[in-house]
Amino acid sequence: MQPGNWDQQTAYNIAQNLIQANPDLKGIFCANDIMALGAVTALKTAAKKDQVCVVGVDFIDQAKESITKGELEATVAMSPYLFGKGGVLLMLKVAEGQKIDHVIDWSPNVLVTKSNVSAFDGWK
Repeated sequence: MQPGNWDQQTAYNIAQNLIQANPDLKGIFCANDIMALGAVTALKTAAKKDQVCVVGVDFIDQAKESITKGELEATVAMSPYLFGKGGVLLMLKVAEGQKIDHVIDWSPNVLVTKSNVSAFDGWK
């Protein structure tokens, strides 16, 4: 595991090193889509994209385009709308003095792939 610092170029450089050090590399997971797209570019440059699965997180527009093209295999989508709504509701409960004694899951996580990407038009 290496930190990509949420930066596409840094992730590209890390992916290049991974490709050289691991010729049989099968997968790369990145903590956001920007870094995943950097890894995809490095793999395409090395002509290894067909052998390595890349997954990101955030479901940004560029990731959606890359998934549609068959480059990025998947991204984990979280709803910023629901996450924000949940945060406001939780804040209001605390402000009212309510005790929060359990985990509240406000935002579903969904794996978006080429097979289901079209179902997420308008995702918020």
